Amino acid sequence: GDRVLAEVNAAVTTIQTTLAEANESLRQNNSGNAVLSALMKEASAGRIKGVYGRLGDLGIIDSKYDTAISTACSSLNFVIVDTTATGQKCVEFLRKNSLGRASFIILDKMRPAEGKPSYLPAGATRLFDLVKVKDQLFLPAFYFALNDTLVADNMEQARKLAYNERRRFRVVTLDGKLLDTSGTMSGGGNQSQQGGMKASFAP
Repeated sequence: GDRVLAEVNAAVTTIQTTLAEANESLRQNNSGNAVLSALMKEASAGRIKGVYGRLGDLGIIDSKYDTAISTACSSLNFVIVDTTATGQKCVEFLRKNSLGRASFIILDKMRPAEGKPSYLPAGATRLFDLVKVKDQLFLPAFYFALNDTLVADNMEQARKLAYNERRRFRVVTLDGKLLDTSGTMSGGGNQSQQGGMKASFAP
């Protein structure tokens, strides 16, 4: 009796945790979508020029890497703008209308994206090289967001890539486990992060 009750309680806790995670994710998504929609509306009306949209919408990646990039790239929901002045206009607009907060990547402050460096481990794949951009203009923003983060099929391969003899690398697995250069690892939970980028551009 007690064992069954403990198992039922454990199952209920797991369901509650999953629901809490899903609700929080939805709340953040809805809030982010509202902010982005409002900014894009201002941009398309010509009231704020130089707003390009959400980083994750300005590139595509094969669906195989959806979890990996959604996990490894915390900047996918950042809004891309051309200059600091545009970013300031966006912030003022959001504040004035009590719409919430947004983070911005300012294109003219980005250093150029680098070609494949010679120091990568043999056979390694950077997430950055798997992204197809809507416009070459956005490459520096993706490089800023991803840098030389590598993608691995599994943890065994990830460990070999992360801690090779020459230098340490940040590596994410296809199922969303992340090894950082500091030696920390994150992953697990009931929900892997997905949907940060699409496999094709919306028509």
